[in-house]
Amino acid sequence: MHGLPVFHRCVHRAYRTCPIGKLLDGDIIEIIIDLNRLEGSINFIGKGEERFSAAEGAAILAVRDPHPDLVTDPALPEDTRLWSAAIG
Repeated sequence: MHGLPVFHRCVHRAYRTCPIGKLLDGDIIEIIIDLNRLEGSINFIGKGEERFSAAEGAAILAVRDPHPDLVTDPALPEDTRLWSAAIG
């Protein structure tokens, strides 16, 4: 399947570089879940009235800046920050 990494993979990447962290209000996503293979994908397929393929959406997100509201929680323990950076 094509598409963005599913949520559990995003958690293990730097939140500011994960494609999900680049989605904006009004973006349209497609969620595909294959219950037989236990696989899933999330595809960015449009914004507003405009629609495009999952590959085109991935290309747009590759150059888009992270959502402006994404910030690190100041209460996040330092060891968690280090763990996240290590597995990035």
